[in-house]
Amino acid sequence: MPRWLNRLIPVKSDRDEDATPLVSTVRLPFTEVEGSLALYVTALSGGTLRITTSAGANSGSYTDGRTVYFPAEVNGFANVADGRRLYRVMAAWKVLQIESGGLEIQGLLAGEHPGPVLTLYETLHGE
Repeated sequence: MPRWLNRLIPVKSDRDEDATPLVSTVRLPFTEVEGSLALYVTALSGGTLRITTSAGANSGSYTDGRTVYFPAEVNGFANVADGRRLYRVMAAWKVLQIESGGLEIQGLLAGEHPGPVLTLYETLHGE
């Protein structure tokens, strides 16, 4: 292995296993924010969207145009406020996509060159 690569790999010592982490991470389950997110999404969407949790939403939120699906929990934050903020950002992003028509791609794919259009759509609207 090259010496420069060895410098990038942290050396593990016996003390590393006994040391406590400097920053503990917080797990925030969806159930703790469900009530406030329901009000938030209802207000942002004018009452047209509802929310729920989904096992398929592990890496972020998604929507079918009527419901915004959230992960069962978010983790890796130093405090609960950051986890709540992430849930709100996911909610606002999905409502914005629906309101702006960002999820309506069928008309675009019906054109002459659906491949490049799909690539552009995924680039602009992907997370």
